[in-house]
Amino acid sequence: MKTETQQTESMVAQLRKIRDQISLEIQDMNSEQILAYFKDKKGLLPQEVWQKKEENKTEPQ
Repeated sequence: MKTETQQTESMVAQLRKIRDQISLEIQDMNSEQILAYFKDKKGLLPQEVWQKKEENKTEPQ
């Protein structure tokens, strides 16, 4: 009986695929549309998390 091996893409290949997809999506946008696109794009962490981190960075201790 043959065992099936699963071919998974490397991390670099996955990142390249994501980069290419984003390039296709934003290729005909102007700078304001690109900013709006990335603002609405779902990231790994909510924007509030990054804002809080930036606020904590600027506060004196």
